Amino acid sequence: MGRVLPCGEVREWPNRAVSKTAVLATGPWVRSPPSPPIINRLCVRVLAAVGEQYLIFPQLSLQSTLEGYAQSASAQVSFINQIDRKRVDLVLVDPQDLRVHLAIEVDDRSREAAHRRRRDGFVESVLQQAGITLVRIPAARSYVVSALHQQLGLLEDLSGTRPTAA
Repeated sequence: MGRVLPCGEVREWPNRAVSKTAVLATGPWVRSPPSPPIINRLCVRVLAAVGEQYLIFPQLSLQSTLEGYAQSASAQVSFINQIDRKRVDLVLVDPQDLRVHLAIEVDDRSREAAHRRRRDGFVESVLQQAGITLVRIPAARSYVVSALHQQLGLLEDLSGTRPTAA
């Protein structure tokens, strides 16, 4: 017999003594907090700027975006550890082949701290090595679609139907 506890599930295995139980990590899980309001506002405006040309992924981790090729297993682990838990605010992805077109970082006051400048420099160099353009957009209360077109390097298609990469 087993019983569920608030912090996990307890199972008693039939071939073992009752004193030997396994606690499985089943929670408690809670919904993660929403993205900061600035990123939400920017995401909505970027969506309006890019139309259906790109998929937009907020808070995408570098580990899910990049692959590292190393000479050894330990070098591979070192690469993964360097990019682990580092995210970019928004990523534009081609819906046809799911390749990353560009990454967007919102620059707010937190970027002024020394540790954030080091982190930003590292992220920028990693993305540059991978051939991914990083666009930095200043944090604002609102965003203008035409200005985002220019900042993201998007041009209106001659037919006026959807933007194309510059």
